[in-house]
Amino acid sequence: MIDGKETDFPGLPSCLVRESNNKAEFMSDQVVDVIEEDAPSPKVKVNGAAKPEKQAKPKAAKAKAAKPVKAKAKAKGSEKPKVAKSKAEKEKAPKYAVDAYGLRKGSAKSKAVAMYSRKSGATLNEVKEVVGSIQLNVLNTLEESGHVVEKKKEKKGDARAVFRYWLKPKA
Repeated sequence: MIDGKETDFPGLPSCLVRESNNKAEFMSDQVVDVIEEDAPSPKVKVNGAAKPEKQAKPKAAKAKAAKPVKAKAKAKGSEKPKVAKSKAEKEKAPKYAVDAYGLRKGSAKSKAVAMYSRKSGATLNEVKEVVGSIQLNVLNTLEESGHVVEKKKEKKGDARAVFRYWLKPKA
């Protein structure tokens, strides 16, 4: 018994003890439910000692407003000096090395374009053997951007006819 109130938990602080006629209210956006606690929770024996079953915790009546998060202050010595760059400098400076056609050096597209732009050109099968895919969309994209793509049909013996592609720079 704490402050004249009966409790099943000896040593429980009085601020946590609830009277038997106490009602818990749960609020939502549209409906307000009132739940009454008629009887204390049944006791379960565990290892010979009586312990009450765990009860679900009641939800808070109102949601707490989110507090704005403050940015952590940096140490004075750890800040990097800011270098002002104009918009033109930011746009001109690529993050990686590019080839003559504006593709990243060493990429599959760049390798395919190098093969298509050589003096002998390349067939789709030749590019597929080296790169792993035919990369025909690269030719279409470069043709739309103003480059010239020539193709010629080749037939050797009884084999199926294939096209050889040459990529020329912008005129």
